[in-house]
Formats: sequence, C-alpha cells, structure tokens
Amino acid sequence: LQSHNVNFIVENNVFRNEPPKDVNGNPLPPNPAKMPSGLSAFDCGYLSSIIVNNNIFEYCGRNNEGHHRLFAIDFYDNVNNFIISNNIFRNTTWGAIRFDGTKKNAVITDNYIHQLIANDSGIINASAKVTNREYEDSFKNISICNNIIEEVNGISYGIGLQCQIDSTTSENINIQNNTFHRLRTAVVMGGSIMGVNISGNNASDMFGPVIEYSAYSEDAQTEVKRIVAPLGNVLISNNNFKSAPQANSFVGVSIKSYTPTEAEVERVNELTNRFVISNNLIYGNGNSSGVV
Repeated sequence: LQSHNVNFIVENNVFRNEPPKDVNGNPLPPNPAKMPSGLSAFDCGYLSSIIVNNNIFEYCGRNNEGHHRLFAIDFYDNVNNFIISNNIFRNTTWGAIRFDGTKKNAVITDNYIHQLIANDSGIINASAKVTNREYEDSFKNISICNNIIEEVNGISYGIGLQCQIDSTTSENINIQNNTFHRLRTAVVMGGSIMGVNISGNNASDMFGPVIEYSAYSEDAQTEVKRIVAPLGNVLISNNNFKSAPQANSFVGVSIKSYTPTEAEVERVNELTNRFVISNNLIYGNGNSSGVV
C-alpha cells in the first residue's frame, strides 16, 4: 500500500504461509529468514486513513537474516491515521506489527498475538524517524489497548517504542488494558518521549522487567547517552504483574537513566519531568524486585 490520499480498508482476509515439512509430511520448525510479511505499507494515510480489521495472519514475519526484517503487518516510513483491530496473529515467526516512522494517530486494539519465534525488539514495535521534511517531525497520539500478547519461549518484548531523534515531538502514548503472558518484558520504551500512560495492564509468567523505561536518548553508533530534549510525565498505574516461577531477573518496573557530567546536570534536571508509579500489584517469586 502506498498513497497519502487514498483511504485503505483491509479486512476479512487470511494471510497464511505453509510451514516447512519433512519427507514424511510432518511439520518442521519454520525458518524466520524465509517467512513473508502479510501486509506492507509506506507513505500512507497522512491526508487519509488505513483500517486493518478482522484478518488472520499465520506463519508471518521475517528476521534480519532474510535480507531485512519484515513484521506480519509492516508499516515503514510515514504511515499515519491507522486502526489495526480485531486481527488474529498465529505462530508469528518474527514480529506482529511494526510502524516505524509513523508521525501521528495510530490505534492498535483488540488483537490476539501468539509469538512462535522470539525477536530482538518488540512484537508490536515502532521507532520515531525523520522521513520527509514535507511532513512534521512527530511521533504522537499512539494508542495500544486491549490486546493479548503471548510468547512460547519467554524471551521476547511485547511492545517496544522509542524516540532517539531529539528534534521530534514525541508525545501522547497510551498503553492500556493489555494482557501479556510468558514474555521477557511487556513494555520497553526509551528516548525523548513526553506524556505516557501505562495503566490497567495484566502480565503473568514474566521473566524480566515488565516495564523497562530508558529515560535518555542514545546514539546508535557510539552508545553515548544524552538528555537534550524534554522527556517524562509518565504515569504507570493500576497494573497487575506476576513473575514466572523460574524467573531470575523479574522486576515489576525498571526506570533507567545515567549519571550526567557536571556540565550536563542543570540541563538534565530541567528536561527530565515526572515519573509516577502508583497502585500496581507486583508479585515476585522470592528472587526479584518490585521497582528499581
């Protein structure tokens, strides 16, 4: 799909790849380097909209070894004003939904996602990008609600969002009423993002930090950490988190930053806004922490 002026509706389809089989016709574990994407789009919806509703995706998602990664639904560079709802993702072989480079207005709701093969980012994943100076540099009005996300191996991230571009206006992120099961982390987030609400989520059999928030930006090449744009105003409340019995690194909520230099202290204090963590139920296994 590609047009900023056309209203797209994709609904009531089945996107299914056949899993590999041995000589006797018995199914083999799929190779994520050879799996396809179900739906791909770029440069869409800035002046129109996209609806993806009531579809089935099975054995979809390709990893980085297969030329480059593609999620089952792969929106890349400037896809906006979209709703992804009421879809079923079965035996996902890399990731379910990616919307890198989205500028504004994304709703992901009421989907069921079963992850078969662990990936390295988020089953639902997005990064803010500078894609075209004709359009605003923003990453805003993102709502991810009422989804069920589960994984086989307990080492994947459920939702991964980041903004490492300090000139981008990144704000109004709502992650609410989702159900996570058997993951490493439910929500991993980082960079210069303002106005985040992570509330009413339920996560069970978790193996790592359920919420992992990096309160800084980081250069991808040098790994130098920085705070040069506003971040914070984050509310993490009314969630219910439970550790897996055998988890060794479970944490309910982890907020990470870095130690600024003396020259940076004043600027970092001015740009870092509040993080409020309240009214959460966090159940460990005797070998874990609640909030760090």
